[in-house]
Amino acid sequence: AEQLITRRNRNGYPVREWQKIRERNEALDCYVYARAAASAAGLDRFGERHWRELERQLTPEPSPDPELKKRRRQRGRTVIKSSWMS
Repeated sequence: AEQLITRRNRNGYPVREWQKIRERNEALDCYVYARAAASAAGLDRFGERHWRELERQLTPEPSPDPELKKRRRQRGRTVIKSSWMS
């Protein structure tokens, strides 16, 4: 993050320059990059209808009835024995 300041040079003329407010800008950079990516993907042009459709697509299917799962019989693994060498 920087801000534009006006200072005077040796001759007394105003000179505009950018001055850092703080050393590190990672959070701001990440926000700007994410915003640019969203804009490039067209998310800023999404209407309410688009967001509802996207939410519908991403909502997981309801889980099956737990009673039905209990009623299913658990079968063990089927072992096929070979008659070779017997």
